[in-house]
Amino acid sequence: MLMHEVGAPRTVDATLTRVMVVILCMTLDVSKKRRRRFKQTTPLGERLLQAAREARAAAKQLPPGVDQARLLKRAREAEAVAQLDELLKR
Repeated sequence: MLMHEVGAPRTVDATLTRVMVVILCMTLDVSKKRRRRFKQTTPLGERLLQAAREARAAAKQLPPGVDQARLLKRAREAEAVAQLDELLKR
C-alpha cells in the first residue's frame, strides 16, 4: 500500500485516480490552450438593443403565456443593460 504525504495510507483507487488525472492533463496539455479572442464589430449597447428588438418580435408571434412573458422579460432586461452601458460610458 502506498503512503501519502502525512503518512496515512492511501487507497489504490485514489492513487489510480490521481495518476489518471495527471496523465489526462499531460495529454491535453492544458497550458497550451489559447483563448479565442475577436473584436466585436458592433458596440455592446447596439447588440443588446438588437437582442431586445428580436425578443419583442418573437414575443408578438406567441400567444399570451409563459413563453411570451419570458421573451418580454428578456427584452426588458436587455434594454435595461443597454441603458446602464450608456450611463457607464459617460
